[in-house]
Amino acid sequence: MNTKALNVIREPLIACSYDPLTGYFRDGCCNTRSDDTGSHVVCARMTNEFLQFSLSRGNDLITPRPEYRFKGLQAGDRWCLCALRWREAFDAGVAPPVFFGMHAYQGAGFRDAGTTAVLCTPEMKYRASVVVLVALLVALPLSHLEIEPSDDSWLLRVDGRPVDIAGYVSMRYTQFTRDCSQVSALPPSDPLIAQAMSAIEQYSPPDSQLARMVHAIRKDDWLLAQVKFRNLQDAVVLLTATKEGLEIAMGGVWSGSTHPHLPEPLIRRYLQARVPAAPADLTECFAHRL
Repeated sequence: MNTKALNVIREPLIACSYDPLTGYFRDGCCNTRSDDTGSHVVCARMTNEFLQFSLSRGNDLITPRPEYRFKGLQAGDRWCLCALRWREAFDAGVAPPVFFGMHAYQGAGFRDAGTTAVLCTPEMKYRASVVVLVALLVALPLSHLEIEPSDDSWLLRVDGRPVDIAGYVSMRYTQFTRDCSQVSALPPSDPLIAQAMSAIEQYSPPDSQLARMVHAIRKDDWLLAQVKFRNLQDAVVLLTATKEGLEIAMGGVWSGSTHPHLPEPLIRRYLQARVPAAPADLTECFAHRL
């Protein structure tokens, strides 16, 4: 524990991780000072989705760098993140779970009500949740907060900026409660990938023939695939096995942008409503990739 620094609930800062050794000062704590331009104050538990997202943004947290006493991160590790990087991941729907007692109070990323609100996860202490709730109630008359219906859900507008709080809560709840033990990811060499691509390419020719498989998961006779096109918007497709091979389930195609909603909850809700026969754990285990 760092006895000099305070966390965001004004208690002594608790260490985030000693193995791997994290922190701007490599002392295990998410503390900061003026020369820490990135504000490494967010203690988060790594997920594969976030690590891949960070890599796509040019910040490789996976590859070991011994010269910096960094052995590389994997899912389940705790690490001190830059506040703005965490917020960027949240906006992309891949923010990792956080631990409030381990965030330094000085973190610039926690000074606005919008960022504080989205950090509420089941892993907070109860009293931290109460502090955040009270802060939001106090901030309500001071901030221009509005709730508006949108796409069978709702958005919170903070000074005119939409925040998909409902989607974030839904996504985190699903991640903590889903069972993916019967769902498998298909490697590119799997014959089902070729069958799926054949069915997708025939869906809306000629543009649908210029497709690239991003990834696919399977349960029993069902397959869920994310596909990128050269001239069409990205799509998520539900396919089912028949005697002739894989075919697209009726109503089982989502295509387009989800902004300002987070992609996974909206796409999951869309497909479950239109193809109720599809296994729930297949859609719940779907991870949208950028």
